[in-house]
Amino acid sequence: MSAANTPRMLTERYRLERPLGEGGMATVFVATDLKHGRLVAVKMLRESLANALGPERFLREIALTAQLDHPHIVPLLDSGDANGELFYVMPYVEGETLRDRLSRERQLPLDAALGIADEVLDALAYAHARGMIHRDIKPENILLSGGHARVADFGIARAVDDSGGDRLTGTGISVGTPAYMSPEQGASERDIDPRSDLYAVGCVLFEMLAGQPPFTGPTIESVVHQHLIAPPRPITQLRPTVPEGVAAAIGRALAKAPADRFDTAERFARALAEGAPKTATTATAIATTATATATAGTATPRRMSPLAAVAALLVVAVAIAGLLWSRRPAAAPERPLVAVLPFQNLGAPEDAYFADGVTEEITARLARISGIRVISRTTAMRYRGTTRSLKEIARELGVQYVLEGTIRTERLVDGTGQVRVTPDLVRAEDDTHLWTDAYTAGLAPGEIFAVQSRIAERVAEAFHVSLLTPEIEAIRRRETADSGAYREALLGRFQLAKGTSAAVREAIDHFERATALDPRYARPWAGLASAYLLVPFFPNSWLSQTESFAKSEAAARRAVELDDQSAAAHSALGDVFALVYSRWTDAEQEQRRALALDPDLAEAHRRLSGVLAARGRNEEALVAATRALALEPTEAIMHLEVAGLLGALGRYAEAKAQLNEAIRLEPENPFPHVDLAELAAAQSDLKTMAEELGKLEDLQ
Repeated sequence: MSAANTPRMLTERYRLERPLGEGGMATVFVATDLKHGRLVAVKMLRESLANALGPERFLREIALTAQLDHPHIVPLLDSGDANGELFYVMPYVEGETLRDRLSRERQLPLDAALGIADEVLDALAYAHARGMIHRDIKPENILLSGGHARVADFGIARAVDDSGGDRLTGTGISVGTPAYMSPEQGASERDIDPRSDLYAVGCVLFEMLAGQPPFTGPTIESVVHQHLIAPPRPITQLRPTVPEGVAAAIGRALAKAPADRFDTAERFARALAEGAPKTATTATAIATTATATATAGTATPRRMSPLAAVAALLVVAVAIAGLLWSRRPAAAPERPLVAVLPFQNLGAPEDAYFADGVTEEITARLARISGIRVISRTTAMRYRGTTRSLKEIARELGVQYVLEGTIRTERLVDGTGQVRVTPDLVRAEDDTHLWTDAYTAGLAPGEIFAVQSRIAERVAEAFHVSLLTPEIEAIRRRETADSGAYREALLGRFQLAKGTSAAVREAIDHFERATALDPRYARPWAGLASAYLLVPFFPNSWLSQTESFAKSEAAARRAVELDDQSAAAHSALGDVFALVYSRWTDAEQEQRRALALDPDLAEAHRRLSGVLAARGRNEEALVAATRALALEPTEAIMHLEVAGLLGALGRYAEAKAQLNEAIRLEPENPFPHVDLAELAAAQSDLKTMAEELGKLEDLQ
């Protein structure tokens, strides 16, 4: 509804200035209260909702909200029926909603999030004591103004629920918001008590700290279903710095059964306060700017004395140190570690590339899920055709779970056909089959991508992992619609993995054909970048170093331009910056960008380690190399790299152990066989060099 066709009864009392927003229940206008000369927010119910409710009982129920008088509740000023248009009026609050702040910052500082939760719970405690339940606590209904939180639309959901009943069916309106809806609301139970509001506060606090609600999904039904039956992911898995006491309080608030939650808002607030470090006041925590903080109180700030400042810093430092120390034994719950073994090709031998390609795509999609860790594709591919048992493989790789399967491709003479993919998720320790299924699809890329995405989602479900919205979008992406380009890209990756000069040259041919068929397909451009970067290192190369490096850079930049969300593209560009230009800062930035997109991309960890080592940052390089090694535990070269960094840091016994492991893994490869006497001499030289550098620094 626009201001132009507002009923006269309403315009005699309020002048609508401008629309402020539109929600599921109402359209909101900023208006001037003509009688009192103040700005207000006028909310006009949607016509379908107003018709379903009827005015009399709605207005009687909503009038109860006018009795609420609390500093953290936005009061109800007026309500009415203007020729069938139901409306209610609240003060216009300067500031922003919590949703606005979350959209801008995504995750809030701990003290800010707890401050907001504390004031929301204070408002709920007051209302619950008077028999009022909000029923729709969400970031959109929490206003931030003057350094404080205020709950809006109090009682509106109750009025809708009590007035509408079953008549809401078919209007598209539901009471409560799926992302924050308690299980009993999701089950459409009529007897909702205050513990439903506390569940919603738990969801909102979870989102403030983790950057997403406890449950997400592609449809309303899937989100509601998770609220009903799925355990939420521990918040420390998404944000390990959340104190144990706070995490425990959130977990209790999100219990499925109301009887297992806090029975009052006061007890929930007290549990959060007891579980959090005392480092900030509520007003300071919530304020988004220094100005907002200054307006939160009336006292004039005094300059702190130097002695007091030092004492304050010491208290904060001790609090932080204590927090970090207390969290060490109870780090975030370990994410399941999975090895995706090469799916067995049951089709024609020439379709081996297709089976490997589908396996890699499934691995890549699983790697985009933050709640799951995935062993390096390169390492897992070494087990193609192995006769080892799953328990042996799991022990070698240090994984708990294995995803294996079969792929049968049937092609017709005209090039069409279908593929049948049968994945099987197994707990290796006891050979328990956690999940298996069969998928049949055509050979068009869109259909194959859909199967790969569905497998990744089902594996996440098997581990009770809730997917972030960006993760859902990432694993469902369709990279190309061109069957020929998709086939050529898979063939290119199949050849590139062989690593020989002839295979790399053939890979380049396939990638270039793929880019010709679909110039906007980023994956083969990233493949070209990696392939051309290898060319100068082969004897009797068919391209000069200058030419091959130029082609690599052009392909990497094109890949990033086409798909900024491709971890492989950013990692390839990082390689160009490092190997071609020695632009270490740019190289580090690209590898970190790749890891932000795919935290389990072992080659990015490995390359980041090399970049950091080149800049003399050996401690950081060792961290990156160790992470790569965890994803590639059977790669001798990784053990050797870790050994070198340990030696550079003077950790000689550990370096020797890594060298011995490299020799054990590849006894026929002479590269890891470093003469320990030479290593000792080099270590002595390093010590001497360090001492001389120390003397030089002292002189300077």
